[in-house]
Amino acid sequence: MIQLTEEILKNPAKEEYGVIFEGIIGKFGLADTSDGSELYINEIDDEFRDGPTNDINYEDGINIGETLGGGIYRILKEVLGLELRSFEYNLDKQTDKYSVQVIVIVKYGTAKIKKYEDYFVQWFGDYESRERDLSNYPEAIEWLKNNQNKTPVASSRFKNKVEIMSFIDNLYKLGALKVVVDQVYNEDSRMGINGGPYADALIVKLAEELEKREKLFKLINLELKPLPGFEYIDRGENELYFSWR
Repeated sequence: MIQLTEEILKNPAKEEYGVIFEGIIGKFGLADTSDGSELYINEIDDEFRDGPTNDINYEDGINIGETLGGGIYRILKEVLGLELRSFEYNLDKQTDKYSVQVIVIVKYGTAKIKKYEDYFVQWFGDYESRERDLSNYPEAIEWLKNNQNKTPVASSRFKNKVEIMSFIDNLYKLGALKVVVDQVYNEDSRMGINGGPYADALIVKLAEELEKREKLFKLINLELKPLPGFEYIDRGENELYFSWR
């Protein structure tokens, strides 16, 4: 078993050594290619014990001249088709041992080994969206046609019905299978004053084609402007949720 030292973590490798990805969420291992011994860098957290942690076991190697982080980035991107979000390590002063945390992003349809994508989609997918029956929600265009409210959807974003109709038309052009309204308010007082119901959000049903999905994910990131590190990433969801509240 080799010791995970600061030299291994920070400096380019002087000789090749192996790495083992044992689980999508869970353990990461460092292996010595000379005798096959391995060192598990971090144990699985309790909160992830029900996550997809088995049947991964992918082995590869860090090349001469690569740092550990650089080698992991290459393997994830070029070999597995996954994107490295962060690579962090710290020294536990009590045990004098280093620990490493590797966080990756998987985008639907990009993983080069199908089972990696399947595990991620299963674990990170929006389970609520997978079970939601959109037939119970009013289709957006039809709902708007007979709505006399001059600002029927997200009035902080759309000034009038023409603007929101144009936005929904564009969603369909980009590949949305269906667009429905959500968070609908239709109190008698509102109906009397504004002439019709009001909605705060749209739910967009996604197609399976990657090109269409990519366009809609690009739009939601431009439209809702999430904070850096919290952008919308395609993990195989069935829908996107546009809310301007």
